[in-house]
Amino acid sequence: MKLYLWRDVLCNYREGVAFALANSIEEARALIISTAEGNAFTEETMIRDLAAEPEIIESSFGFHLWGGD
Repeated sequence: MKLYLWRDVLCNYREGVAFALANSIEEARALIISTAEGNAFTEETMIRDLAAEPEIIESSFGFHLWGGD
């Protein structure tokens, strides 16, 4: 498995982050989009933003993102 990471996506007031631990980029995108749970606006935004190539992490990695306004 690999960690697929999209930074600076799902922007509202600030940039967001999306990530998935998956076997392929297609699986990663599907896992993230499935969290929209029927919200058409959110799903549409996710599909658009996740079309970009993610950062792919294949080794040990730590990450955090501070919240904000």
